[in-house]
Amino acid sequence: MKTFSIAHAAGMWYLSFPMKPTIVQNGIVIVFCDPTYQALREKISGIYSAATKYGWLILSVSDPPTKENIVRQIRTWNPVGIIIDPIHSTEPIPAIPKCRTPIILMGRDSYRDRQIFDCSCQDTSLPVTAAINELQSIRSHASYAFIGHSSNAYWSRDRGTRFREGVKNLGCFHEYAGPSIETIEGVSALVGWMKRLPKPCGLFLATDHLATSVFRALRMAHIRIPHEIAVISVDNITHICQNVTPNLTSVMVNFSRAGENAVELLKRRIENPRSPVKTLTYGIIGVVKRASTSRPYTDKRLVNAVEFIANNSCSRISSKDVTDCMGCSRRLAEKLFRQHTGISILQAIQTARIDTAKNLLKNGSMAIDDIPSFCGYDSTAFFKTVFRRETGMTMREWRNKNR
Repeated sequence: MKTFSIAHAAGMWYLSFPMKPTIVQNGIVIVFCDPTYQALREKISGIYSAATKYGWLILSVSDPPTKENIVRQIRTWNPVGIIIDPIHSTEPIPAIPKCRTPIILMGRDSYRDRQIFDCSCQDTSLPVTAAINELQSIRSHASYAFIGHSSNAYWSRDRGTRFREGVKNLGCFHEYAGPSIETIEGVSALVGWMKRLPKPCGLFLATDHLATSVFRALRMAHIRIPHEIAVISVDNITHICQNVTPNLTSVMVNFSRAGENAVELLKRRIENPRSPVKTLTYGIIGVVKRASTSRPYTDKRLVNAVEFIANNSCSRISSKDVTDCMGCSRRLAEKLFRQHTGISILQAIQTARIDTAKNLLKNGSMAIDDIPSFCGYDSTAFFKTVFRRETGMTMREWRNKNR
C-alpha cells in the first residue's frame, strides 16, 4: 500500500508520494570480457540471465579495459553501466573523472591495494577447502604440494596461502618456486621437484591450465597418478581435464554467479550512485571427481572403468558399456569392480548421476524437472524416487537445504 503526505509549497497544497529509485529499462550494458575462456563465458551467461529482468541489452567487447576504450564505448553507446573482468588487464582499471556511468568488476583489481569499484569476487577459501577434503577422502598423505600460476595473480596466491594453512596439521607442505612450467626449463625443474616430494603426496594446482605441463612432467618422472601423487585442480575446464591421463579431478566454480552478482551490484549503484563500495562473493558448485584422485587401483581395467563412468555417467550409459571398455567378460568385470570398490557398476553409475544432480541443485540455475534428463534418466518420476531413496529428501528439499 502506498503512503503519502499533504505538503504546502508556493501557496499550494499537494499530495507527496515517497520517491522510489528507478532502474533504466532497455538500456545497454557494456561488458569488457574475453569470451574465449570458459570461465568468462560462464560469467557472461550469468550476466545475460540476471539482466533479462531489467530489460538490459548486453554488449560484450573483447577490447582491453583501458581508459581510452572505456570512454569510447561510453560515447558510442551511452550505456547504463559497464561490467569489467580485470583478470587479463595489464594495468589498474581506470577511474574516469566526471564519469556518471557506473563500473562494476567481476574480480579484484590486482593492481590496486584499495578497491575503488563494486566487485563480484570469488571466495577462494571454498575451492581450497573442497580440494583438501577430496584429497583427504582418498587416504592420508605424507606431504601436500601446490603449484601456482606463473602470472602470480591474486587468486593463485590466495589459493596457495589457504592451501598451506589448511594442510599444515596434515603433513609437510611444499610449493613449486622454479621457472615457469610452460617452458622446457620449467618442466625439467618440475620433474626434479616432484621426484623429491615425500610420497604419497596430495598435489593442488591453482588452475586446470597447468595440467598439461604438470602431467607431462609426472610421466617424465615415472610417477604414478594417483598411487604416488593424487592431483586436483580448480575451474573444471572439461576439454583440459579429460585430455590428460588419468583424467583430472577439478573443483567446479560457480562462475555464472559472478555475472549475476555483477548485475545486482550495477542495479544497486544505479539506484544509489553515492552508496559505499561493496563486494559480493561467489563460491563453488562442487568437485567433479575423476581418476586423478580415485582410489589407487593397479588394475588397468578398473582404471578404465572408473574414468569411463566419470566422463560418461550422464550420457545414458549402461553396465554393458562399462564392461565393454574394461575388455573382459561381463562376469569378470562385475566381480573385479565390486571387489575393489565395494559396489556394483550400476551403483557406481547411479552414484555419479546423483552427485551431478546435487551439483546442479546447489548451482540453482537449472529447473528441477530438467535435471533428471540432464543426468541421463528418461523418467523424471523414477529419478526423483531414486534421489529421495539415496538422500532421504526430495530434490527441492535438498536444494533448499544446500543451496
